[in-house]
Amino acid sequence: MKLEKSPKIIYEKLEKSRKLLIDLLEGFPEEDWFKEFSGKWSINDIVTHLIGWDELLLSQAKDWLIDKEPDNYKIIDENEYNRKYIAEHTFGRKIDTLEKFIISTENLLKFLKSLSPEQVRFALKNDSLVDLDLYNHDMEHYEQIKRLLKK
Repeated sequence: MKLEKSPKIIYEKLEKSRKLLIDLLEGFPEEDWFKEFSGKWSINDIVTHLIGWDELLLSQAKDWLIDKEPDNYKIIDENEYNRKYIAEHTFGRKIDTLEKFIISTENLLKFLKSLSPEQVRFALKNDSLVDLDLYNHDMEHYEQIKRLLKK
């Protein structure tokens, strides 16, 4: 799976995947929002996990653009990060989690759109934005949630 380097293409893909996800999530029944599926995560957990990675990767991208290794770059265990973030960030109701997800999406899109031509050249040269290509990851969760809705 090749990750995209171009901020413009990352922006377009992220905008598309997040619209699909948000539209799907808005239709997910409130009564099933916190129900665990497959003995692991609830829909709330999946969305909270996406918010956590949005925040972490945006922070890292901002550091990379000033040619600084992020303080939080050495996350060794992704599963542990997910578990800890989800445990520490419960947003309450479905609407609260969705609003937070919409805000984290808007923050990523605003950041990508705000890049100067010089920052874009720098990003393309050193792959500093490649981690923001979240399209494939988003689409995996989109398909997962779609399957749950069909049950």
